Amino acid sequence: MNAPTPADSVLRWPAPDETRAPYRVYADSALYEHEQERIFRGPVWSFLGLATEVPNAGDFKSTFIGDTPVVLTRDAEGVLHCWVNRCAHRGALVCRELRGNVGEQGTHTCVYHQWAYDATGALVGVPFRRGLGGKGGYPADFDMAAHGLQRLNVDSVGDMVFGTFDPAAPPLREFLGAEHCANIERLFSRPITILGHARQYFPGNWKLYAENSRDSYHGGLLHLFYPTFGIYRQGQRGWVHLSDNKLHQLLQVCKPAEDQSIEHYQQASSRKADSQAQLEAPEMLRWEPELGGEIALTIHSMFPNVVL
Repeated sequence: MNAPTPADSVLRWPAPDETRAPYRVYADSALYEHEQERIFRGPVWSFLGLATEVPNAGDFKSTFIGDTPVVLTRDAEGVLHCWVNRCAHRGALVCRELRGNVGEQGTHTCVYHQWAYDATGALVGVPFRRGLGGKGGYPADFDMAAHGLQRLNVDSVGDMVFGTFDPAAPPLREFLGAEHCANIERLFSRPITILGHARQYFPGNWKLYAENSRDSYHGGLLHLFYPTFGIYRQGQRGWVHLSDNKLHQLLQVCKPAEDQSIEHYQQASSRKADSQAQLEAPEMLRWEPELGGEIALTIHSMFPNVVL
């Protein structure tokens, strides 16, 4: 890549406000690295997973915060931990599985030189630490405690577990805001069951996903299953609430009025619904007031890039 000239290094916005953004914000590698440092490795809480995904002692889940690989674990006392998935010795991946349990060995071991770490990320094993036959080994003052994995602060709301690199980050509940915490607790007011996992990758900038989840304009226009099954109709009552720090968005839509049939909405849609599409379990879309109130659809977007 060519080195940027002074003129190129200035990010110019097309408008004096935030109504237009230069395409460069999605493609500039220097800006991307700046975002990784200031946002994902900065004073921000990032989603790690659900506590239900690691219910037992020794359970773990591999994931990412930005482009940094991390592992969420549960120790023998039931406490959740998170650490960077790079060996303190040579930087190789320690945990190479997506999820699982450490079993009887109780440690996460790097395949390169067999350095072993417990659930907290502490270094607990180094092969040939004292050498062999009186030769080699590490110095006598080698401090195991100083060579653990980089650890993150961990906290949770409801079943959602978050982590941050920065000890100066605000408390998680303050970061999310009272209304947004209340919505999380509302949705996780009862125990959940993990039915399975799906993982997708797309070759795009992280901000594209964050923006798309906050864009209700495209919902009924692009996603034909909305008009086909009457899930989201432009005439429904709803609202969008931002958190006090303007980072998180809560979009909620109430159930349709009784006189708004699916057929009426399909006819009014700007795109033709697929009349041949059928659901194997149509009862999945039947509105039930199980959580109280009239809310039928919630799209909860939390900065930087998680959607509930």
